[in-house]
Amino acid sequence: MKILIVDQSKLILGKIEEMLQSIYPQMNIFTASSIEEATILFKAQLHPVVVIDMNLDNSASFHFLKVIKETCQQCSIVAMSIYNDKLFVENVMNAKADYFVDKYEAADNIPALINKIEADLIRKNPLVAKVIQA
Repeated sequence: MKILIVDQSKLILGKIEEMLQSIYPQMNIFTASSIEEATILFKAQLHPVVVIDMNLDNSASFHFLKVIKETCQQCSIVAMSIYNDKLFVENVMNAKADYFVDKYEAADNIPALINKIEADLIRKNPLVAKVIQA
């Protein structure tokens, strides 16, 4: 499966990539440290799952969510943030994120969440399995 992780912190990118690679060595993981870089990567190749920090570039993350969903409605978006107050999380979910993860408190749950997303994508549309495994 292809996954795109977007965060300005190289430390966070490395931690998430390492967690996923240790559990899913066959996973194709792409990382971006800016919305511009993420947009280029996403438009060049479909990523069924995008994990994104919602605090990048003055709300550009919210615009990127819209781009993802306009391009690929079946793609799953895992939004991360250090802000987890109810209003912020509602705004993120209204922007079409599929999941929200507290960046510092629950980031270790991302591999299990990715596993659930992959199973859900395949169950909803068996043809997606070909895209995921490509």
